[in-house]
Amino acid sequence: MAILASTEIESTSWRKIGIFWVALTILFWGLISLYLGSTYNPTFYQNQISIVVVNFDTGKTLGEAFRQSTLAHIGGNPQQSPLIPTDRLGATGSIQAGWNLPSADQYLGNPQKVIDSVKNGEVWGAIMINPGATDALNAAAANPGSPYDPKNALTIIYDEGRNPNTVADFVVRPMRTLANEFQTTFTQQWIIQLASGNQSANLANLASKSPAVLSVPASWTEINVANTNPDSAFVTFAGLTIGLLLLIVFTFAAVTIIIDITEEFTVDLSGSTMVSLRLRLAFFYTLTMSLFYSLAMAAFKGSFTPASWFGFWALHFLHLSVQALTFLTAAVIASPAVQAPLFLLVLVVNIIAGFGTPELANPFYIWEYGIPMYHAVSGSRTLLFGGFPYLAKNYGSLIGWMIGFIITYTFFQLRASDSEDGTTPMQRSGTIHELEKSLTGGLRASRQFSFRDDENKMERRRSTASRNSADPNINVNNEE
Repeated sequence: MAILASTEIESTSWRKIGIFWVALTILFWGLISLYLGSTYNPTFYQNQISIVVVNFDTGKTLGEAFRQSTLAHIGGNPQQSPLIPTDRLGATGSIQAGWNLPSADQYLGNPQKVIDSVKNGEVWGAIMINPGATDALNAAAANPGSPYDPKNALTIIYDEGRNPNTVADFVVRPMRTLANEFQTTFTQQWIIQLASGNQSANLANLASKSPAVLSVPASWTEINVANTNPDSAFVTFAGLTIGLLLLIVFTFAAVTIIIDITEEFTVDLSGSTMVSLRLRLAFFYTLTMSLFYSLAMAAFKGSFTPASWFGFWALHFLHLSVQALTFLTAAVIASPAVQAPLFLLVLVVNIIAGFGTPELANPFYIWEYGIPMYHAVSGSRTLLFGGFPYLAKNYGSLIGWMIGFIITYTFFQLRASDSEDGTTPMQRSGTIHELEKSLTGGLRASRQFSFRDDENKMERRRSTASRNSADPNINVNNEE
């Protein structure tokens, strides 16, 4: 019977181990799918990236030509356009939702308001046909040798600090492509116009005195409203990606240590005292770590003002506090075996929200806007680069998360302290908790059964030997 019991316990243990590994495999593939899904086919959703083309030119040559070129490339002739996938256009080939051609009157005829709309995050990018572009070109054509800068015709505006990768691939590149193709087609149209007009006699004179009027009649300048330079952008990108991921890993380790060193006081301390102790330790860690992180960013980036540095530090103190409270709450609610999967889930969710672009993801990922990491990265870019000013939402969301987790952690910690063994009902009834008990005690119980069986046999042998010495007529073979 003992051998059968031992075999049954070992079989149960191995079965639970198998279930555990199957669950881990499913979790792994689920997390990978969740992450890859957030980056799948972003061009299908690039109509969410709003770009405006505004014509401030009162003349008919440059402004109207660029408007027609824009319509042709993003609406009228989508098959030849590298900007917009054909399947994102309407059935009639109308202009795509992400590109808009508002009237200059919507900006009160003021180009600065277009720049402000990009800086304030109302649109991702803008192309302006500058005021007087046609008049300047016509004057240069009529007066060979007069100064003319073709870059004054167009202006491309973007905010690199909003999201460097997204802006580079889905804002700047399409705008440059459109401007470059317009430059090529308009140059041909302009030469034909001059050759067929009254200024045909001036072509040779223009070619010798003002070659730019013929070869490049229209070009563009670029305005990056973000306060970036290559060196600071590189350091900041590393700090807001690898740096924040390392902070989350350190926070998980710190919370594990806090739980471990305070566990021995579970019996001696009341529930409220345990809550206070662990919260104070967690906040001390987040306070010091966010301070070190902010000082390191200031030392390497070197363009903080005192106010922006304090805001940066406060933002990451809130962010790390939310992460610490997340792990602290999970440690009280769930069993230790669940901590690693929960950590992976938190890490992947934060990577998706912090480094992705919700506008370029499936609508399922709209939850990215609420994740703490999203607000930490978004607020950091605002403080570091300027532009996209949604700091009130960033701080408000993080404060809301922190208050919610403080309440949740306090509730479950008090419940755990009221129980006999210091665990919550979820921990005691969880299958993972049962698996832990079987893993740690199953083999031990199996050995105990085996040892007891051997001890019983030895005891019976000693008893039989004792009876044999008292009565030699007893058959020793009956001892079994």
